[in-house]
Amino acid sequence: YGIYAFSAQNGVIEHSYASGGADSGIYVGQCKPCNIVVRDNVAELNAVGYEGTNASEDMYVVGNRLVGNRVGLTTNSDHQEKLLPQKGSVIAGNLIAANQQTATPEQADGGWGIGVGIDGGSDNRFVRNCIAGNRKAGLVITATADIPPVGNQIVDNTFTGNGVDVGWTFPTATRG
Repeated sequence: YGIYAFSAQNGVIEHSYASGGADSGIYVGQCKPCNIVVRDNVAELNAVGYEGTNASEDMYVVGNRLVGNRVGLTTNSDHQEKLLPQKGSVIAGNLIAANQQTATPEQADGGWGIGVGIDGGSDNRFVRNCIAGNRKAGLVITATADIPPVGNQIVDNTFTGNGVDVGWTFPTATRG
């Protein structure tokens, strides 16, 4: 990890540079309510630029540059951490581009070429982001085992030059 905020609340991560993280450049996990703002950061050449695992309520990721990672940003639910499921983040005004760099640490789940991944996260708002040039997909919505992603809003984003702009995939065991 570059910056790791686990089981933390009431803070700001800003004006930072994170590069070379074998997991994520900026990580926020297991908080509810988080009351955390991640703003005006640069994360590049990481497995994942920003990752929010079970980071819920009053969680804001705003105005960041998440470029040149394997995966730009994920917000997800994970049974390995407390406070399931992830819900209620705002992801706004970020540049999430060109996330298919092979000269980066391999992502644990094998993700590559994806701008944004919502994995079992719910009630999140993705607003006014520029999601561009991600070889496989700009934004992928999927379920985590038994946790379907519901109530996510994708509003006023710009998608350009992605393999697929928005895609949905669901494990057969998950209702969604």
